[in-house]
Amino acid sequence: MTCFVKKTDGNPKTLNSFYYFCKYKNYDLKTKFLILFSLISLLVSAQSYDWEPSITTYFRHDYEAAERNLQICHASNHEMFFANAKGLLNFNGLKWTLFDMNHQPCNAVFEGSDGKIYVGTKGDFGYFEYSGNTLEYNSLKDSDETIKPHESIRKIVEHNGKILFQADTSVFSYDGSKVNLLFSDKHMESLMCVSGHLLLQRDNFGLCKVIGDEFEILIPKDKIK
Repeated sequence: MTCFVKKTDGNPKTLNSFYYFCKYKNYDLKTKFLILFSLISLLVSAQSYDWEPSITTYFRHDYEAAERNLQICHASNHEMFFANAKGLLNFNGLKWTLFDMNHQPCNAVFEGSDGKIYVGTKGDFGYFEYSGNTLEYNSLKDSDETIKPHESIRKIVEHNGKILFQADTSVFSYDGSKVNLLFSDKHMESLMCVSGHLLLQRDNFGLCKVIGDEFEILIPKDKIK
């Protein structure tokens, strides 16, 4: 038996072809199902073969930076950014580029909805943005509310249109023009944004919801395993 699969613009339209095939061929229902099953089996086997991923392993001597990478960001332009112990590491698919951050490790990296690459290190935080084909760094630490020299940025999230920088004991908010101290908390572990809610993992308390400068316990610590 010979089956013909109609093609449009080089792409097989298998189900449409099957519908056309069955509509105008006087086959019984059992035969039609057998033909459909055969076509699906062929598609699955073909896709399994074609979609087998190609994996490339990059070593330290390939990207010429520190071995330690703390966070990874896949940007909307498909470039990769790494919070590397020697600075911000960028890979565009062809070339690796290391951006120095005053000889400090880059501890956090995050792409905002504005396309800027926000970063944090010890005693400093800010963002990279493209100027032509070059990434340039803009520090935010000189704002009125600034990070303490001994504190490090650990996490960066976006919430309600603002970029939040979590330091060791403080969270700073950046609205695109000004930096403000959102709140301080010596029990902070991890800040996160989930379904529009700002959550904070607090040592000795558990998982909390941030409401202004107050914390509502959602899951007590003894319930977290």
